[in-house]
Amino acid sequence: MKIAGGIIFAVIVGVVSGLHNRPDDTIDILNRCLETESHKIHPTPEEDLLEGHCAPWTNRSCCTKDVAEVIHYGNLYNFRYEHCPTKKMSERCKAKFLQNHCFYECSPNVGPWIKKVNMKIRNETFVDVPLCKTDCDSWFDACKNDFTCIDNWTKFSWERIPGEKGKWNVCPKGTKCKPFSEIFQNSQQFCERIWDNSYKYTPDDQPCMRMSFEGSAGNPNDQVALWKVGQDEVNSASLSSIYSNILYLTGFAVIAQIYSHC
Repeated sequence: MKIAGGIIFAVIVGVVSGLHNRPDDTIDILNRCLETESHKIHPTPEEDLLEGHCAPWTNRSCCTKDVAEVIHYGNLYNFRYEHCPTKKMSERCKAKFLQNHCFYECSPNVGPWIKKVNMKIRNETFVDVPLCKTDCDSWFDACKNDFTCIDNWTKFSWERIPGEKGKWNVCPKGTKCKPFSEIFQNSQQFCERIWDNSYKYTPDDQPCMRMSFEGSAGNPNDQVALWKVGQDEVNSASLSSIYSNILYLTGFAVIAQIYSHC
């Protein structure tokens, strides 16, 4: 009985110790970019981003000048915002989507929210990045009278038609194009659904990301990423404390059981 009890106790120690001794992440999540076919590995200065919607990330960017140019003047990933036949997107709405695309390609601050995916064009994405309420509201307001046919542009099965460089996405036959204001109930639903939960609608008085900012004044999103890392460390410490208590209490329970049968 003593031997059996010792084995049980050793197994418990091994399981809990394994939880404590997970290898550290070798990548600094505050100094890395998404793993995709268009991103850099690590953010670096990009002086040629001085014009356009990607300019805020001139001092520290995950996108190159070439990628920024394609965002503004081409169709990165052969994805078109104007996917409703006969419906042209307003310049105001398009400007907001370009801002958002620059955020996705250029921001060096999404490391704490990165998740692994298995896609042809990327191995990672980000989920639930806290986007400030005012940014979501202004984005939705700019696009509420424009047209689309679906609320989740990431997971939707688009029809593909021949374009200048590959195939473009268009709304499939049988779908109906409606104003954004009819597809989405409000700005929160719009921000959280359109890119499949990439963003989380967040009040301005809480730590939240700015989709665009004045780069010469610094990047306000740096502090949000630092806050998230701090929160994760606090949560991790709390879990470690729980595991330690489990070990402590379970160990004594097993020992007590062993001696009760001696």
